Amino acid sequence: MRHWKRWPVKCRLSHRESVAFRKWSRMVKRDSLSEVGDVEKMAADAARLLSDTTLRREMGKRARSRRWRVYRTDIVIPQYIEFYERGFEKDT
Repeated sequence: MRHWKRWPVKCRLSHRESVAFRKWSRMVKRDSLSEVGDVEKMAADAARLLSDTTLRREMGKRARSRRWRVYRTDIVIPQYIEFYERGFEKDT
């Protein structure tokens, strides 16, 4: 996560967006085997996943469960609508 803070893109987040981003960041760290950008560890973890059937199945179960909790259309579509509405409000 550290390198994301170095992105040259700067944007203002509402409190709600900031809380959501922090929650997402914690989830990524919890559900990932290695830090983003640690290429050597990522390669070792990929080899580990190929050889460890139990770990691969467990991660697959967690990913499927998370997909249904987080990416349901009844959750995501209102977020898109709110995002675009705020964008249009700024333009007018």
